[in-house]
Order: sequence, then C-alpha cells, then structure tokens
Amino acid sequence: MSFKTWFVGRDSSSDVVLNDASVSRNHCEITVSGGECVVVDNRSSSGSFVAVDGKWQRITNRVVPIETVVKLGNVETTIAKLIRGE
Repeated sequence: MSFKTWFVGRDSSSDVVLNDASVSRNHCEITVSGGECVVVDNRSSSGSFVAVDGKWQRITNRVVPIETVVKLGNVETTIAKLIRGE
C-alpha cells in the first residue's frame, strides 16, 4: 500500500504553506493512504482540530477520512483541499 506525507505550516520549506499567523511554522503532518489520512499535530501553539458532529475536537494524532474538515490555527478547510493546494 502506498502513502504520501505532507508537512503543513508557515515555514517556506513546508509542502503546504499556510500564510496565517495562527499557524505554526511546522504545524502538522498529514499522511494519506487511500481514502484515509493520519493527521499528526507537531505540538503547534494554536492546535489542530477536526470537526466531529459540528464541534471542534483538538487532536494530536488521529485517523480521519480525506474529506474531513480540519482547523489549523484559524484556517478551516478540508484535508483534500489542503493537499491539492486549494
């Protein structure tokens, strides 16, 4: 089974760069295999969250579907959009 990992943060060396002050330089890692993802928060200052039943749940390491809505700092999007660069 193949997988790919994206590093997400404000740092210009990140695979996905989010230019928002609420996002840490090395905010999180997203590893995708098939339709599932593992989101690992890299001890970011403002946290990584997933939407569950309309409420935000802070995560440190969680397996979620690729269309899951996430909140990284103040940035809200889906994992699919993040890794597509949208």
